[in-house]
Amino acid sequence: MAGVVLTTLGLRQVGGWSGLHEKLGPEMFQMVKPLMDHWLLKPWLHTAFFNFLVCSAILVAVSLITRPASTAQLATTTVSDWKSLLAAERVPFYRNYLFWLGLLLTICTAMWYAMR
Repeated sequence: MAGVVLTTLGLRQVGGWSGLHEKLGPEMFQMVKPLMDHWLLKPWLHTAFFNFLVCSAILVAVSLITRPASTAQLATTTVSDWKSLLAAERVPFYRNYLFWLGLLLTICTAMWYAMR
């Protein structure tokens, strides 16, 4: 709601959408960046695949550059024995992350189904 109010107030200050165009220039309103301005990258699927490749390359590069975490640091962040995880103490349903995960997935699925 605040975004709508701020946008409306800002557009009034500069004289509406046309005033914003005059003050900033048309180059500020281009949706395709120069890097992506290639005929193969115009369809959105090609752009998504290109972005996936770039992000994957960055992920691998950063993973190779950074030092691995010690075993002591990973002791509380990784699962080494699934049986002990499943045999954990019982907690009320509202404190169990699986309940909230299931609720979130159910709500997202219902919203997707309603809006498709």
